[in-house]
Amino acid sequence: MGKQLIKIAVRFKFGFYLMGKSLLAASALLMPVHAVSVLMPDQIADYQEFAWAANISSVSISGDTAVLGIRKYDGVTGRSGEALVFTNYGQKWVEQARLTPMPLEEDDRSFGVSVAISGDTLVVGAPTSDSSAANSGSVYVFTRSESTWTQQARLVASNAAEAYRFGRSVAIEDDTVIVTTGSNVAIDNDTVVVGAPHENNGDVTDSVYAFHRIGSEWIEQDLHHGEDDMGVSPQNPTGSACIFTRNNNEWNKQAVLLASDGASNDRFGASVAISGETILVGAPSARYKNQRIGAAYVFVRDGSAWNQQEILTDMFEPDFFRIISGSLAYSDLAGYDFGAGVAISGDRAVISSNGIERDIGLENFGLFNMDHLYIRTESQWNPRALLVAGDWQMSSQTTKPVAISDKTVITGTRGVGARTYNLSCNTTYSLPPNQWHQISLPCDPGPDNTVEAVLADDIPGTYGADWQVYRYEHDGFVLLGNSDELIQGVGYWILQTGDSDVALDMPNTSTPTPMEHNEEWKIPLMRSFTSGINKSDVEPLMGGPKIPTLAGNDTACNEQDTDCVVVTQSAVKQWSSIGYLFSTDCLLAEAAIYTDTGTCSINSGCDLDTAQSQGILYNQLWTYNGAEYVAIKATDNLLPWKGYWAALLQNAEGQNPSLQIRGTCKN
Repeated sequence: MGKQLIKIAVRFKFGFYLMGKSLLAASALLMPVHAVSVLMPDQIADYQEFAWAANISSVSISGDTAVLGIRKYDGVTGRSGEALVFTNYGQKWVEQARLTPMPLEEDDRSFGVSVAISGDTLVVGAPTSDSSAANSGSVYVFTRSESTWTQQARLVASNAAEAYRFGRSVAIEDDTVIVTTGSNVAIDNDTVVVGAPHENNGDVTDSVYAFHRIGSEWIEQDLHHGEDDMGVSPQNPTGSACIFTRNNNEWNKQAVLLASDGASNDRFGASVAISGETILVGAPSARYKNQRIGAAYVFVRDGSAWNQQEILTDMFEPDFFRIISGSLAYSDLAGYDFGAGVAISGDRAVISSNGIERDIGLENFGLFNMDHLYIRTESQWNPRALLVAGDWQMSSQTTKPVAISDKTVITGTRGVGARTYNLSCNTTYSLPPNQWHQISLPCDPGPDNTVEAVLADDIPGTYGADWQVYRYEHDGFVLLGNSDELIQGVGYWILQTGDSDVALDMPNTSTPTPMEHNEEWKIPLMRSFTSGINKSDVEPLMGGPKIPTLAGNDTACNEQDTDCVVVTQSAVKQWSSIGYLFSTDCLLAEAAIYTDTGTCSINSGCDLDTAQSQGILYNQLWTYNGAEYVAIKATDNLLPWKGYWAALLQNAEGQNPSLQIRGTCKN
């Protein structure tokens, strides 16, 4: 297909639902978060020769360790699979081990169909292993000591039979392993959820097994051996999810979950995940606008009862994806399989899809790779980002396998690689007392974007008395209210009058700012606010530094003043207080300036020197460090949390100038 990049702008109209009733209908914007790392085998040549037969079948993550289950054809011992283990050092994932089963069965191509990891214990399913009979299945347990993995046990079903396929899905929590013969399974402490999506014409004979480790021995516990239909029957062909709980080593069925709006063949239960008192169930064939696009359902536990909290669906409008070749119709989204894979950790949920197949005039068709991140605030789930594979290149890969651990997501693809995404915003800013500082937001705060939500938990005292936040507007400063929103890309002035430094951090719901070229993340340099503030309402920043002033225009501003900027460009038209959007440093030279017309209106914009020569923007910025203004030149770094002054020149008027950091600076 070649390396042709396809740029898309993604905009949704959302309708969030609780038990089928609309809670919110508003236009919203989802931005892409790009993969931080691509996990690939060190000996990639072993796989490339037979790439058509190599496949990431499953993924799992626990802390800083990720595992990929790979089915491959190695050309020597016949079809066999592997489990690849990676560990994270900082932002770098390094292959730690390549695990194969012992004894090695020559035709055991299913090893790696399912994987799960908890701490230093890893389980790998091989459902067509000939352990007790042909295709009866096995599960292999590996343990880690320091950096060495060894096989601890081989688990088989006590009632295994031919074609039983024990190991189709596995889950692990500490010393407990759950294994099924078909359905997806997940575990959290003493609660297990098993999906039953009503496939195979409703003939539900899946069995679920529990094994508990004592020392190094694994003891089977009775759980569910296909005694009933787990809520699925020809009378209920929509699918279900069955909940089992353990008390004193005895497992009992607690509940059967059904979709409130389920329909025949929705495949509700095709994927399941659990975190604490919340369960996520995928229904990848659920209908929207008469197309099987998919949905995911959230259930929460109250005592022993499970209640449906929300239906997560992106309410796919015709402009869900706007591709350069044109927008998509509902029929183009058929088979998107939203909910084919689900993962949840606390208040973060990731839902994978099969992608969108689209003929864009290239040599063949392709699929857009993307997974969907949702974050819960109180009891409402909000779509926050699209997780995309590196760039917008069309690909035949899909991203069904997905896992999350805290704020790290891993997704598998058809091929021998997986991608990881860092959803954290682990950056802080030390704010000294009794000094004015220019700050900005280094990450996307999502719905928690007010002065109070972002800053009140970090700064002691009462807002307005012990600390204050100002915005520059209409040639003066406006004191923000506690409930006023803080906007990314805007520089703010802040003062706290406590006795010591305070550490500012972002709300827990924050996500990395997407680093992608598109209109939505350009920083306006002539921003108009809608606060209704009149010029007569603004006032000087009391006790703070002066607004930058032109040389010779203010007798109080000279080369010796530390709180004043001297600009020799007499053509400065307007000053703008802007903010840096990202959580890592980036050279100012990476900035591009965009205008509506002229030299800087081309796709790539223009650099700062060109912008100055065109009379748009002075070629450097300034920031106040608490004592004096510091000039930021092209060879200097823009820093997280910092706000900056930009000097607009005479030709900026009417050009809607904006600044964008190029994609070479990554979070």
